[in-house]
Amino acid sequence: MDNPPGCGENKVNPLRLSLADWCFRPPEAAAEAWFRQVRAMGYDGVELVPAERRQAALDAGLEIVSLAGPGMADGFSRRANRAKLTDELKRLADEASACGAPYLVVFSGNRGGMSREEGFENCREAFSRLLPELRGSGVKLLFEMLNSFDHKDYLADREAFGFELADALDDPDFLLLYDVYHMAKAGDDPYDSVPRHIDRIGHFHIAALEKRGFPAEGAAIDYRRLLLPVRETYTGFFGMEFLSGNPAEDAAKAEKLFRSYAGTEPVKELRHSC
Repeated sequence: MDNPPGCGENKVNPLRLSLADWCFRPPEAAAEAWFRQVRAMGYDGVELVPAERRQAALDAGLEIVSLAGPGMADGFSRRANRAKLTDELKRLADEASACGAPYLVVFSGNRGGMSREEGFENCREAFSRLLPELRGSGVKLLFEMLNSFDHKDYLADREAFGFELADALDDPDFLLLYDVYHMAKAGDDPYDSVPRHIDRIGHFHIAALEKRGFPAEGAAIDYRRLLLPVRETYTGFFGMEFLSGNPAEDAAKAEKLFRSYAGTEPVKELRHSC
């Protein structure tokens, strides 16, 4: 007897898509009109939205996925920055709670001549103290790794740093923002690592490896292949954060392209490019 519809089939989670506000909003567009357009494209959320634009996003029916935290350069890698950054993140957690944003994006900061081991331990200690102070706020931390070509001297410049830090903290409120462009450019292999560490990843950022541009089909990073192994377990957003000369047009194209990837088969290997 054949299985009834849905029986014996792999279930997948809804594909949730978001846009990073900083790289898509047309400077001449009013926030209200722009966010209505983004929602009409089929996006579910927006990220890294400044305070003055958040209500317009919510009114358009979009979820505010994340707020940007401080410390990309002068970060938790140095103990001297800890008190200031902790106070700022606690303040931002209140802002995130007020607009329903589940995440604050946090960073390691630069090396500044210190060893990886020292910087890692400083980050581990700082986040282990900060996380209990945010407990109950409804806000989690998203730790982002960045390649050191675009962000010279950044400490967490490979995916291993993030995975090791998440394992060391082992806290459900500390997850990783896995920027596929950054990690592929750094030389990591997301096809291998992402499925193995998907429980540590809370969010993805999407861009082509080529000039951080539109993530076209046939480009160096095969996003169709990347999506397939994680669709059954991953419930977070895939966030578009690529550079474009035609932001509205390319945002709409990206939404359609990624919706079309759902349930398709992988086609190729990653080709490294700059």
